[in-house]
Parts: sequence; C-alpha cells; structure tokens
Amino acid sequence: MMKIVICTHQLPRDEPGGVGAFSVDLARELVGAGHDVTLLVGSALRPARPDADADLVLRRGGCWLEEVAPAATGARTLRLQRSDAARTALGRFTSSFTHGRTEALLEQALRQLAPDLVHVQHTINLSARLGSIAIRAGAAVVASVHDFWPICQRIDLRRPDGTACPGPAGGLRCAACLPPLGRVGDRSINVWDAWRRLRGAGARSLELGLRAAPYVLRTQLVQGGYALAHRVTCPAPSTHALLQRAGFDPRRLSVVDYGIPELPPGVAQVARPRRPLRLGFLGTLGAHKGPWVALRAAELLMEESPLPWQLSVHGGPLRDAALRERLHGLTEASGERVQYRGPYTRERLPGILAGLDAVVIPSVWPETGPMVWMEALAAGLPVVASRVGALAERVRHGEDGLLFPPGDAGALAAAVRELMAGYDRLRQGALARPVRSVSQAAGELLVVYEEARREASR
Repeated sequence: MMKIVICTHQLPRDEPGGVGAFSVDLARELVGAGHDVTLLVGSALRPARPDADADLVLRRGGCWLEEVAPAATGARTLRLQRSDAARTALGRFTSSFTHGRTEALLEQALRQLAPDLVHVQHTINLSARLGSIAIRAGAAVVASVHDFWPICQRIDLRRPDGTACPGPAGGLRCAACLPPLGRVGDRSINVWDAWRRLRGAGARSLELGLRAAPYVLRTQLVQGGYALAHRVTCPAPSTHALLQRAGFDPRRLSVVDYGIPELPPGVAQVARPRRPLRLGFLGTLGAHKGPWVALRAAELLMEESPLPWQLSVHGGPLRDAALRERLHGLTEASGERVQYRGPYTRERLPGILAGLDAVVIPSVWPETGPMVWMEALAAGLPVVASRVGALAERVRHGEDGLLFPPGDAGALAAAVRELMAGYDRLRQGALARPVRSVSQAAGELLVVYEEARREASR
C-alpha cells in the first residue's frame, strides 16, 4: 500500500474540466486497489473566509487548507483557498505560479500527510514549486502534463489572434503574445524606472527585453518544477514530441493515456441514427475548444442543407458575452436546430450521450487527449473532430469518425453532411473500437509510481 497525494487545480463539482474528472476517477481507482489517497485541490475561488461547511485543517494568513466532502469514495479531499488578491499586473502574474504563503502551507500540509508519492496533475492555483516541496517532504514525485501550462502562460499555445504558437522559446516569444506587466514609470516594477533615462538607439530592444524578462523567469521556474519530478507523463505521442522540443528530458517522460469509467451498457445500444440526426458539443466553452466554429458550421448548414439535423451544446461556463449572445441568438433563429443545454454534471453524462447520434469536437488548439472523445466512443458515437494534436492521432478518419482542418467551419459543415451520408459505417466503426478504462490508466500509472519511488530512493 502507498500513501498517495493527488494534486489538481479543479474538481468536477466546482468547475468543468477533464483534468479534475480524471483526478477524481484515478483517486477512486487507487483507493479500490488498496492505497491511501488524498486529493489536494487548488481553488480558483477567492472567498473572504473559510467555508462554514468545511473543516479547517491549516491556516497561514490569507491562505487556508480545509477538508471538504470527499470527491471520490474513500479518498480524503483537501481544498486550498486564498483570500488575498494581487493589486498589480505583475503580482497577479506571479501569483498564478508562485505564492509564498501558499507554498509554506503546502509544505506544512505535505509534511503532515507524509505521502510516499505525490502525483501533480496541475500546478495552477497551487504552486510551480510543488515538486520541490513534495521532495523536501520525503515523497517521490510524478507530474502529468495535461495542457501546455508548463511552457505557455496562455496554456493552449495560441497567440491572441488564434494562430498557433510554435513554442515560447524559453519565454522570449511571450513578450509579443502577452500584455506588458507594467507601464513606463509604473513603480510596481522598479526596473521600469530606468526607461525614463533611456534615449536614442537601443530603446526598442531594451523595451522588448524588459517585457520578456518576467515571462522568461516564469518559464524557467514552472518548467523547472516539472524537471524536478522523478517521472513525467503526458497523454499523447504528439504532446510527448512537443514537450521534448520544449526541453523536457525524454528519459523521464512517458505517455500514459487517460481512461474513463464504464458507461451503462444501454447507452451504446440505443438505436441510431434518428431523424433529425442529433449532434452534440460537450465540454468547456473556452475559445480554444472551438464553439465558434461549431456555431458557424451550423449557420452554413441551415443555409445550404435541407437534411434534418440538430446541434445541442452542453457545457460551460459561458463567460464570454459575445459567445453567449451568439449562442442564444442562433438558438432563437434556428427553429430549435441549435439548442444550448447549459453546464452538466458527470452524473448526467450517460443520459446526454444516449440522446446523441454523434459528437462534434471542433478544437483549435493542439489537444493533448480530450476525454470527450473516449466518452463518445464508449457510447458508440462517431466523432467529427479537428485534425489537430491528439485528435488527429485518435480519430480514424472514415472508419469511426471524420477529421477536418481546425477552425474551418465550412469543412466542418461538409464533414457533417458526409457523416449523415455514411452514418451506419462510421457508427459500426465506433461500436467496434475498444475504449480505455480508468483501471487500465491506473495500472500503468502504478508502474510509473514505482519507477519514481526507485528513482527517489537513489
């Protein structure tokens, strides 16, 4: 038996996201295998005081650790909260990856928990120093890369205009992608005082250098935290290759894919297709997931196609006011062809999948391994997905789904028409393809855990 602490930045009951869902599923599986598991969760919330329904475990200034209702049966769940908010752009930037009181609290907590192994699923809302803190507490460390946070402050390796970033080049490219962290004469960043004394040639170069410096330091600190881990995993070969190009040590880096809980058997056996054909978008409504692409494709289909179809959008949060307006406007104008169903819990997922004939995944970032693809396949649903990242590796074009160029709404509309014409063949391909379980993923991770423990003991 191992004492394991799984660190993540979200729980499904608090906010949507595959990382939190997988962390909870993994914890449940490890408990079932006889291990002592604690979930340590960093919260994006900024409450003024501890939750009255939680048990306060530790407190340090405006940071505290509270025990909340278990997110997974048999696993203790601790949530880290922080009430203080940085006042400057630089302060908000640095607190996203390092924070003194948070780190002191984490160190105290891990020393008390005394785990054999710490599995870092994400460091957002926790600390990039989590690996070194765990090592000081005597634990072996495994870190998993689920998105590009270790190398990209924007997480998705996309510039503000939506174009792909080839990589941050150690943080040097970030100055052109992200906003300045101070203004000329802004005393929150002392180095900017030097600017007023500069004249003549070289001023622009120095400006770019000063702008880049925080991002270079951030990249070094965050990526350095992952470099301390005894083992690092990622879910897809394309992610593995990208991380190697960014400087990750291939000797410690391995691919361990996700797995999902079994769906009720009846979900896959629903008679399909139906008329109208029911398409679904499921997941986070962030720009990187391509909801705009799906909505534009729906508009094109309404203009061009007499074929019967419906698109239901399941997910959230719907924070983007422009997307909210577009979605609600299209819902009203489409005669119920497009419907927004709102956020959903994992308990509702089987029912949602049972009501669909196919799933659309129009992501515009290099997906590392979306779990919605596995969930669709488990339900016997063909997938229409962007040819990008792990999606391009997983969807078998023309066999169990269709691929289209990322961001191309016209190509997505054409793929939907192709889906409708060849649905039976794609459906049979989806039904025939095995789906990876959480148990399989946990078994592979336990092997990695043992490798990490042996490395830590040297």
